[in-house]
Amino acid sequence: LSHSSSTSSVISTDSDTPSGHTPFKSSDSYVIKVSMDNSQNDTAHVYKSIMLMNSDHTHTVIDKVLEKYGIEGRSENYCLLQLLPDGELLIPDRANVFYALNNQVEPQFILRTRQEYDAIREKEKRKGRRKRAKQLTI
Repeated sequence: LSHSSSTSSVISTDSDTPSGHTPFKSSDSYVIKVSMDNSQNDTAHVYKSIMLMNSDHTHTVIDKVLEKYGIEGRSENYCLLQLLPDGELLIPDRANVFYALNNQVEPQFILRTRQEYDAIREKEKRKGRRKRAKQLTI
């Protein structure tokens, strides 16, 4: 698809847009915001816009993000997480991202290396164990 044809069906941001629709969303695509989260990247708060099609699987989206950021890497070394008001939603490796995302919130994502993701999860587990141990001793 050319850029013009891929965005031509995207709903505009006019004020008379029906309340059930969001800007940059159609029945077969979303424009999502994705940022990189890694210690070597000073642009952790900068995001790139990615056109998400209804046929895009996790590895495809990760490849698009890596390309946008100019990073050479393999998609299996990264994980894609949707940012939610109460935390993060890990998008499964073999998921169709269009259907896996929570569409009740703005589609904002973060891309982490698997190593970073695993380290964060391990830290949360240890923190949870300490909290439970404190509760048991009270």
